Amino acid sequence: MILVSLNVNGIHNDEKWSNILNTVLAVNPQIVALQETHLMVDQQYLFSRALPGYSVFYENGTSNSAGVLTAIKRNCGIEVLKTYKHSGCFVSLTCLWNLEEYQVINVYAPNDLMGRKDFLANLYSDLSDENIILCSDFNSVLNANDRISQKEDETTHDLNMLIRTANLVKLEGHKQFTYHHSTLSKRKSRIDLFLLSRSIASNWVCGYRFCIFSNHQVIQLFPV
Repeated sequence: MILVSLNVNGIHNDEKWSNILNTVLAVNPQIVALQETHLMVDQQYLFSRALPGYSVFYENGTSNSAGVLTAIKRNCGIEVLKTYKHSGCFVSLTCLWNLEEYQVINVYAPNDLMGRKDFLANLYSDLSDENIILCSDFNSVLNANDRISQKEDETTHDLNMLIRTANLVKLEGHKQFTYHHSTLSKRKSRIDLFLLSRSIASNWVCGYRFCIFSNHQVIQLFPV
């Protein structure tokens, strides 16, 4: 099972949507998680038209914020048992794969400080007990070394508390930044993460790919 996650920084036109698909489908993933789609209800046709062969689950955003999409490849051995979504920033799928249940969660945490603090405080209650795979742009870093030329992140403590309480592990790929500001070249951070239950983390590896149409990198999850 291969997972690909990307903050697309808005799907504004068919050309960008085509570039997104070519990029995320290049490794033939079974699961695709997109954040910050900016798509609204009347644009949902884009999903079903452009992702043949995938079952698509999405939570709408607005024309300039939020929105998440998770796509599961059909006939690949993954059965979706349960779905849960809310707030334009969260889609959770309980999936059966290789006779085990996994909770695959796609998260785009709110940009504003108070919204993000509330979101992180409430997220724990939505998590299962084990086999969690969290694909995320938390808009928050885990420590001061994960950012350059940015003000202090007041939700770092909240994110680390969630990780400890839920017994999650950040998968370490290359020590590179996953986000760069579009105009301020020195502003960089590691806010795009795969967080996994500690019990399954050793079964997976994480990698990154540069993306020319978004200010985030593609992050990929592969079984060992």
